[in-house]
This record gives sequence, structure tokens and C-alpha cells, in this order.
Amino acid sequence: MNCWKDNFNEKTLNQGLKYKNNVENLSYNGCKFKATINSKFIVELIMQDNILYDMSCSCSKKSSCAHEAGLLYFLEEFPEILEDFSKDSEYGRIADIDISDDLKVISDAKLKKFLKKEFKKNSKLKYNFIKQFKNESLIDSKAYERKLKGILRNGGKEFGYYKLHNMRTP
Repeated sequence: MNCWKDNFNEKTLNQGLKYKNNVENLSYNGCKFKATINSKFIVELIMQDNILYDMSCSCSKKSSCAHEAGLLYFLEEFPEILEDFSKDSEYGRIADIDISDDLKVISDAKLKKFLKKEFKKNSKLKYNFIKQFKNESLIDSKAYERKLKGILRNGGKEFGYYKLHNMRTP
């Protein structure tokens, strides 16, 4: 578990050192560590094989806060905790996390931006993406077919004329 300090500035790291002694209610579920800091803030870390994938805190700072650093310092000070949890086979792995709900709330623009960044870092991912979606149409043919059937059922009379861009699904 190294390099995590690169996510924090020096001031935040110094504050985090103070919080490492205030870690309470540490739990592990799947690949997620969860703890309370100062009996107030809930910090979650997603880790697997001593690699930090994501972190969040209930405080008002959006990312890389002192509470997260405090929990990371705590885990660094007690590496046996990481070893015990990683040996426990009943817990899941990163690959087992369901992200269906997360995908529903991500905007297309953010998703495209993320994918472009990941494609630059991972050429295999880029290749697999192109291979998967190269020949797929941009038009949702099922939705298009439903709209067209609706128009034809009504004879097109009550709706007037149609522009092609109105046929697309948003």
C-alpha cells in the first residue's frame, strides 16, 4: 500500500496524522473498508490486493480529505489488518462490485471523457471497445420501430409531418 500519499497535499497529510488515532468502527465488506473518524465522519476506501482504487468521506471536502488520509495512515501503521482482510476468502473482489446504479446517473459527456482518458492509458481496453462497438448503429432500432408503428397506426394524420430528428430516441 504505497503511493497513496500522492493523492494528498502536505497540509492534508499532516492533518491526517492527527486523525489516525481517531479511527473507530473499522469494518470490511467485499473490498470496501469503512470506518468512523472522530465519531463523526464516515470514510470508505475501496482496496484490493493493497491497491487503493477509490475513497470517499462524509465531510464537506469533495476529495482527498484529512479523514481519508487518517484512515490510510491507520491501515499503514497496522499492515496486519490488511493482511487479515485480504486472506479472508468470503469477501468479494473488485470485479464483483455491481455498478449498475452508478452507470444510471453518469452523464454521457462525463462517461465519454472518462473513456477517452482510459483509452489513452490502456490500449487493450481501447481495442476491446472498438471491437465490441465498431459495427453497432447509433440509432436504437427498437425505439425507432415503436415510434414508426405509432405513426402508421394513426395514419399520420393527427400528427402532421415528421422530421427525422424527432424519430430518434434522446
